[in-house]
Amino acid sequence: MESQVIVVSLVVVLFGLAIVGVFWLVLRRDRICAEQIRRSEARYRLIVENQTEFVVKWRPDCTRTFVNESYCRYFGVREEECLGTSFLPLVAPEFRDLVLRKIHSLTPDHPEATDEHRSFVAGGGQRWQEWNDRGIFDAAGRLVELISTGRDVTDRKEAERKLAEASRENEEILALLDTLLAQAPVGIGIVDLDYRYIRCNDALAEMNGLPAADHIGKRVADVVPALWPKIEELYRSVLADGPVVNLELVGETAAHPQKVRVWLANCYPIRVREKTLGLGIIVSEITKLSELEAQLRQSQKMDAVGQLAGGVAHDFNNILTVINSRSDLLLADTTLDEATRNGLEAIRDAADRAAQLTRQLLAVSRQTMLEMKVLDLNHQIGEAEKMVRRLIGEDVKLAVRADVGLDRIRADSGQIHQVLLNLILNARDAMPRGGELTIETANVDSETAPSLSSTDRPGRLVRLMVGDTGCGMAPEIQSRIFEPFYTTKAPGKGTGLGLSVVHGIVQQSGGRIEVDSAPGRGSVFNVFFPAIAEDVPAAAASRSSRREELNGTETLLLVEDEDAVRTTSMMVLQTWGYNVLAAASGEEASQLLAEHAERVELLLTDVVMPGMSGRDLADALRQENPDLKVLFMSGYTSDAVLRHGILHGAANFLEKPFSPATLAKKVRDVLDRQGTD
Repeated sequence: MESQVIVVSLVVVLFGLAIVGVFWLVLRRDRICAEQIRRSEARYRLIVENQTEFVVKWRPDCTRTFVNESYCRYFGVREEECLGTSFLPLVAPEFRDLVLRKIHSLTPDHPEATDEHRSFVAGGGQRWQEWNDRGIFDAAGRLVELISTGRDVTDRKEAERKLAEASRENEEILALLDTLLAQAPVGIGIVDLDYRYIRCNDALAEMNGLPAADHIGKRVADVVPALWPKIEELYRSVLADGPVVNLELVGETAAHPQKVRVWLANCYPIRVREKTLGLGIIVSEITKLSELEAQLRQSQKMDAVGQLAGGVAHDFNNILTVINSRSDLLLADTTLDEATRNGLEAIRDAADRAAQLTRQLLAVSRQTMLEMKVLDLNHQIGEAEKMVRRLIGEDVKLAVRADVGLDRIRADSGQIHQVLLNLILNARDAMPRGGELTIETANVDSETAPSLSSTDRPGRLVRLMVGDTGCGMAPEIQSRIFEPFYTTKAPGKGTGLGLSVVHGIVQQSGGRIEVDSAPGRGSVFNVFFPAIAEDVPAAAASRSSRREELNGTETLLLVEDEDAVRTTSMMVLQTWGYNVLAAASGEEASQLLAEHAERVELLLTDVVMPGMSGRDLADALRQENPDLKVLFMSGYTSDAVLRHGILHGAANFLEKPFSPATLAKKVRDVLDRQGTD
């Protein structure tokens, strides 16, 4: 029994010791866990307190339950000031609703949110922060707390602002460039390395005859096939050697398929970071400028011919005056044998052809002497019609369509006859197998025809049209037809002066000439003259040119510095019965007149002489004899005569070369005319 008690007591003691041991072990474990928790919290706090981002724990009512050191430093607050107080006063007013909306957007399924807003920070200013928020929910799904980490993003936001401003500025610049590109008066295009259009402005689109939008993606070769070979050569040159400037392109486009146009092209490679991405081309149309340059070159050629013609005209005309006069005087001898007469007539004919050639050269250069009169162009055509029918032959049909109400023009009758003759001969030669020649006159409005300044009827022009159904002309021939000595005829078949003479006469008459032609469809020449309001004066009764009515007994003073011309003219006038005093200069004439008592009725003087000119001599002699009649003569061009005060076309002017009969008739006319001028 006692042993049982001992056993029971021992069991109880051991059980108690076991309970104490277990209790001790539990206590020890709790102490170890608590220490581990404490150490973990310390480590966590150490991490939170020392990280650069700011950390805050807060409730849904915005009261803070924890802030780290970075938070306090950034916002300039102490920890004890933060705990239990709302952070909303730190948030910039315009962003407070954003923060509140964020709270209500969190759910257990979507517990995280991010936002950016400005807050008041240490020093009183505002700065931007980026916040990452995580909500903590209870078992019932209610939001009980939030943990937020933030960092300053002010520098990034400022950079983004500047980038946005730069982007807006770039967009404005691009918009401005687009406007400039669209409104530029020159054609501008950009192509890629496959020569496909990337950009094309309206000016280039108009040149190419295709809308700008339709250029995009198309190859240049498909847009302007006629110009492509030269453009391709240009592009290859630019890619290989760099920019090419002021390259002239000549050809046709879809916008103007029947007209050759001229452009000036500048092309540049487009490079970005040393890489060539495409080509830029700037094109200016210079068709009108090119035409003006061609006209200038033509004018310069005409001036050169004019200087040549004017330089030889005076001496040549003096020589021809002697040849013509001497030939006519010899031919007046009725006792000449046939061989001698034939020889003299051949000399006379050659002199006439030489005189005609001189007049043509002067007409080309617009320096011929014109006798401007009011003319009815229809009447001029009517007078020439019979001769025209003989010239063109039976295989050419002539059609004349004259406007019965045609306005008048002011021109030289002989020169208009020359214009008609040359145009008709040109048309005949273009139809070797026959065809139709049309001559037409009409009044036209200046709005549909070239504008001419020398008209007293604004808006009114007179058009002369000469058209044929002949072989026509290619553009390269048309560009040269008015050049002196240019001809497409076989050697010996033409001088190359016909159309250039027409051009010179028309321009000198204040008009303009145009041509429309193409191979195989004939040619049409349109000549425009200024219309005038005057009517054709009634024809004066013509004086008979019979020898007995041209004779005279008056005393004439002949002044001519060229010995041969003076001697010949004196002989001619004496043959017609006149008493002639001859002098080689103005000074000699004054002295000669002082030595002779007889009254001089007429002064016949050359215009251009060494020393005193003919005009100065006439003025000086009229001081002593106001009734003195004067007849000027000259072989110089109209410009030279005008410079000495003599109007071309004046009634008291005689152009060299002249024949004996012409000289006698002119002298008689001046002597018989009332007045001195």
